Amino acid sequence: KGICKEGDLLDLGATLNVVFEVLRNRFERSLAERSRRRLGYRLISPDRSGIRDMLAALERGEAVGMAIDEHKHGNVIAPAFGRPLPAIANLRYAEKLARQFDAPVIPSYCVRTAPLQFTLTFLDPIERASAGQLNDLCESWIRAHPEQWYMLHRLRFD
Repeated sequence: KGICKEGDLLDLGATLNVVFEVLRNRFERSLAERSRRRLGYRLISPDRSGIRDMLAALERGEAVGMAIDEHKHGNVIAPAFGRPLPAIANLRYAEKLARQFDAPVIPSYCVRTAPLQFTLTFLDPIERASAGQLNDLCESWIRAHPEQWYMLHRLRFD
């Protein structure tokens, strides 16, 4: 377990590849991508090219970060919050990739502590992580800080 501040991972020599959300607003997208690059992350696009980049990074033994909470078509698909876990979701991809590359999943979450200030917490690695375990962790983080989850307004139970 540990708490990191900006740059700590890179100071430890870790290479972090992060799958990012493509923002629609061109100005916001440019700003977000510049800040992420400034932190030293390698950005992976959420498309077919990005899948190749992700697999190559894992093959090299590098870390890959991805959000396990996600929405599609205007609704949250993960975490499930009591609904069935969908067959196609980042939770399932994380489980599959970890098994394919015999890699642990290192859960982490970010909490805003002040305007423009965040604390990133890493939990102990999980060997052979299941999508259900990852879902439960994600739900617990959101329940602890629901005001910070930007997809709360998209959660529907129909």
